[in-house]
Amino acid sequence: GTEPAHWRDADGLLGLDILILMIFGGNRAGKSEYAAKRAVQDAVNYPDGVMFWKVAPGGPPERYESV
Repeated sequence: GTEPAHWRDADGLLGLDILILMIFGGNRAGKSEYAAKRAVQDAVNYPDGVMFWKVAPGGPPERYESV
């Protein structure tokens, strides 16, 4: 499907070895969709990798890592 243009900006920051990428936005802004799509892409591209996914409603920000 189509992706918003600002997703490329976020991908570019991740390409600069940014350790934490914080994504802010209101309800239905696409934050979870972006994170889920990139997590699936990493799982496909790095099948032997280890992935950590933490979602804590009302707690600290979501954290996603692929090693």
